[in-house]
Amino acid sequence: MRKLFRIRQQIILSMLTFMVETAQGGNCTGELGVYVCSGGITDNDQTIILLGVSGKPTIVTTTDGFGLSTQSNYSMMLASNGNGITLIDDYKSTISSVGFGMYVSSENGDLFVKLTGDVINLGDIGRAAIAASISKNAEELTLQVANTLVTDHYASAINVSSFGENGKNITLIATGDTVSTNGWGITGTSYADNAYITATNIIAGIGGISFQNYGNGESIINVTGEIHSMGKNAYAVNIINSENAKSLIINVNDILSEGSGIYAVDLGSGTGFISITTTGLVTALGNGSYGIFTQSTKPISINVQQDSLIEGSATGIEIQPYNDVIAKKDVAIEITNSGTIRNISDLSSSNAIKSQWGMYPYEVTHTIVNNGLIKGQILLSSLTGDNIAGPIMLVAFGIYLGE
Repeated sequence: MRKLFRIRQQIILSMLTFMVETAQGGNCTGELGVYVCSGGITDNDQTIILLGVSGKPTIVTTTDGFGLSTQSNYSMMLASNGNGITLIDDYKSTISSVGFGMYVSSENGDLFVKLTGDVINLGDIGRAAIAASISKNAEELTLQVANTLVTDHYASAINVSSFGENGKNITLIATGDTVSTNGWGITGTSYADNAYITATNIIAGIGGISFQNYGNGESIINVTGEIHSMGKNAYAVNIINSENAKSLIINVNDILSEGSGIYAVDLGSGTGFISITTTGLVTALGNGSYGIFTQSTKPISINVQQDSLIEGSATGIEIQPYNDVIAKKDVAIEITNSGTIRNISDLSSSNAIKSQWGMYPYEVTHTIVNNGLIKGQILLSSLTGDNIAGPIMLVAFGIYLGE
């Protein structure tokens, strides 16, 4: 699988490099917040800056053949404190620069961006290929993108954020290849209620997805393709819910991480749950790595589906309470395995599953339903070495503990 990820990375980078070299750019015309972008690239492309009109929506569309390639810090920037921004490109336009490929920000209205082409940043100043944000009175941020590429050090291919008090939803849909050669694939910070991130393939020099939800709702992450993250101290998927957020739901397919796999942490003690479902191979190669690491005092459900593999050098799956003091009683932890859970060493003496709980007498119930293969140690205990206070239920078919 590792070789396949390398081959795919080379194909994606070659494809996007070809797009940059052969694309040429355009300009936008209009007034009172309504603009049409057209024209092919010239050798003297300048940054397009479109500012909203007070009280009016900003609406931007493209025509067939539009493209933009600049040597500046921005290729295209849209900012409005008017009545929202709508940008729609249905013609697979290429937008590239040596800074932000595109920067879009709305203060007082919904933000909707649909891009079907390639957004590219070939610079080295730490900026994203595309960054989208809402603040103040804006409620909705929706970003739909195809292919994105950034070569900046520590930069993100895609960054989404919400900083306003009235934010309701952040929705990101990345249908193509999200590539960051020296940074993160997708990053974001949200004070909106809910965060919904859907991606296809992510290749990142550090980590695949890193997102923090400080809102009052749920975080749902879906990745249908492959994630390859190359940071030796990073997680391929790193999601944190704050004290006020509710449920955290992560669904992934294949992950190959030079560090660890999935990091799912919920800092709150209110309602909600953590749910993690894997359908492919989750391999964490780093020293002391985890295939899945989750930390919470809410109910936790992990579903390893048929043909899925979870493995890490420390533990395949590790579960811990977030905070001994605020931990709730009657915490239910359920692992349903129809695939394989193991230590990457593939030794029965190594840890496959570990769930550690502290010195407080939680009513913790572990339920492990195994219809696949669990190879290695299953350690269900408190941090002090005492037995957990609640019952341990193990419904197992085919648990393998030998060599």
